[in-house]
Amino acid sequence: MNGKQLNLFAPGLAVEYAIKEAMQIAAKESGLSRAQIVDEMEKLAGRSGVKLNTGSAARLTEDMLDKWLNPQESERMIPLKSLVIFCRVVGSLAPYRVMLAPLEAEVISGEDVILLQWAKAQQRIKEERKRLRRLEMQISG
Repeated sequence: MNGKQLNLFAPGLAVEYAIKEAMQIAAKESGLSRAQIVDEMEKLAGRSGVKLNTGSAARLTEDMLDKWLNPQESERMIPLKSLVIFCRVVGSLAPYRVMLAPLEAEVISGEDVILLQWAKAQQRIKEERKRLRRLEMQISG
């Protein structure tokens, strides 16, 4: 944060409800059934060596997923390691966008990453051209 004071009008820090809503929407928009989401999460977690649930259950169930997606189940939050898998399976970064909003941060991906790198490179070029002009003035001056 670099000691920067956060905007008082930014979304609140209690993001659990909003994350669950974003997950619900992402699940719905993915076109996958809850059963398919569970199966795909289990497959990906298995390949990645990630245990999805924090309890004693051997595998993720639709019931667990339903609780993770239900904003009224505030005690049942998806573990972060499982959220990564969930987002990959449903193809959405929306839960992370919601999580970062109170910190006045954004998630960028794909072409936006390249665009940001390009803009930063352009800024460095501009600064170097200024430095070059100053040096040229000292040489001729």
